[in-house]
Amino acid sequence: MNILTKKITLTAILLALYIMLKISLPTLIIIPGIIQFNLIYLTLPLIGMLIGPKRGFFFGIVADLILYFYMSTAIFNPIFMLSEGIFCFLGGYFYYKKDLSLKRILLSNIVIVYFGIVVMNTIALIFQFIVLAPNPDKLQSTITVAVIYRIITATFVYYPLMSALFFLPREQWARLQQRFEN
Repeated sequence: MNILTKKITLTAILLALYIMLKISLPTLIIIPGIIQFNLIYLTLPLIGMLIGPKRGFFFGIVADLILYFYMSTAIFNPIFMLSEGIFCFLGGYFYYKKDLSLKRILLSNIVIVYFGIVVMNTIALIFQFIVLAPNPDKLQSTITVAVIYRIITATFVYYPLMSALFFLPREQWARLQQRFEN
């Protein structure tokens, strides 16, 4: 089998698995459209690590578009789509064909979690409340609550879980990366 064909096939399989998980895993909705919690976001950097930063970026964008057309319940926000692409890109940038040392995992997860979850999602919410559905009355209080929530979940949930996901089975990740390349 051609290497390019194998990479495209494996990426398509990961896309199907991601969409299936996103649809089936429960989402805890705290404030509709503003504060939601779902562990599916832990898989995006892992997928980026397996397929690389460029394909990971496009993976995140395509996955978000497919899911929006399949199960959209809100206004389409291109910044959230870009956020998922960047989340996958960062996983690929920091981990694709790299040594998974504890120092690399801890430092890069700070960038991945805080930039991917806190910064990008805050920018997406500001864009949503200013451009897509203007509501200046709710802007400041909504953004403040959302940022505080994202900082708390990033610090106490996503960062520890993602660090454990990358560090504990690092030998298995290395073997899996080799299988994706061969």
